[in-house]
Amino acid sequence: MKFLVAQILGIIGPSLKIVSIQFKDKKKILLMFVLVNLTIGIELLLLNAYSGALVCFIAVVQTIINYLYIRKDKKFPMFYIPIYVIVSLIAGIYSYKELMDILTILCAMLYIASICQTKEKNIRIISFLNMSFWIVYNLYNSAYTDALFKVGFLISTAIAIYKYDIKNK
Repeated sequence: MKFLVAQILGIIGPSLKIVSIQFKDKKKILLMFVLVNLTIGIELLLLNAYSGALVCFIAVVQTIINYLYIRKDKKFPMFYIPIYVIVSLIAGIYSYKELMDILTILCAMLYIASICQTKEKNIRIISFLNMSFWIVYNLYNSAYTDALFKVGFLISTAIAIYKYDIKNK
């Protein structure tokens, strides 16, 4: 039953991510990223992929913090970035069990880089790279539907990059 619920969440989370990357407004992108990370974190927890789950739950908190600044039209304080990095590294080291868990640390760093961007174009490009690594991690941890839908996310991101960043130049 846990496996089935995880696979269903593996459809919901990446589907939300596919939708989120099509938004032009950073506030909307970040709100969706909160839901995405929460959903995928629960999925990975159910699959005993603790390193990935922990990274996702930390990403929820990081994204909410960033969103609160943007919502109030305040500049994001750069002093948060080293805090995000340190917390993510400690969590990655703490939850490290096997070589594949290194990918979650790399993904955490890419995620931090994406949510701290001021330009949506950069968010899309970094997210594309991040999802590529998550696909490998998900396949390794039996998150098959998540990996499949993340391929859809890659396609959606490529379309958004073309639509917003190349075509409208």
